[in-house]
Amino acid sequence: MKRIYLLMSLLVSLLILTACGGGGGDDDSTPTDLSVLFDITELNSLNVGLKYEFYLEGTDSNDHDWEGSIIVTIGANVTIDGVTYIPEELLTSLTHIPTNQVFTSTITGYYYLSGEPDYFISIDSEGGYMHCDAVTVYASPDFVSIGDTGNMTQYSCNRCTDDTCADFDNYFYDIRGTWSVENGYDGYAYLVFDTERLDVQTDTSIEEIKKFKIDISGTIVSFTFTTYFPDGYWRTLTSL
Repeated sequence: MKRIYLLMSLLVSLLILTACGGGGGDDDSTPTDLSVLFDITELNSLNVGLKYEFYLEGTDSNDHDWEGSIIVTIGANVTIDGVTYIPEELLTSLTHIPTNQVFTSTITGYYYLSGEPDYFISIDSEGGYMHCDAVTVYASPDFVSIGDTGNMTQYSCNRCTDDTCADFDNYFYDIRGTWSVENGYDGYAYLVFDTERLDVQTDTSIEEIKKFKIDISGTIVSFTFTTYFPDGYWRTLTSL
């Protein structure tokens, strides 16, 4: 069952990366033909050596500027306690410009795709562990066109007490969302993901809107992220 794996590690990032969603074309832009098919096969893949690297700038609801980077890398298969996983490493670095304070994080998602239920384990650089099971599975297509919509696979996550994730503590949240394809003009499309991370215990949620501008081959030209926090704070990052 295919997922859009580039997005999955971002969903469990402890540093919630955000952005505001760019709009349509300007007066000189030509709408992309609705019949054009966009190949997102690579975004669906976990091919060893696949790497995405983005540099970012943005702002937040306090009118503070930010800059930073995201690097996503697919590694070779690893075996943990006799189980084979596909690792995806997410390196993030964000600088709060007014204070020059730097926030960094390394998160590795280990995806187990050969059994039921489908799940992944996320391990971050601070020693935190998350185990997420697929609750409702939706396949993502290899080709999309403008106007397409769908659901993303829903995950139920639990914080693990150690790196084996054999035991869990009392913390739960759900990850769910939808995807859509919007007109990007001049032959491009926007692949848009609206995701929610719901804290089951407090009934509060963090919403992220991720908007990837892609060409016909699925290459990411640019993106914007917008994240909305329960206290009303939001932060926006846009790729350079």
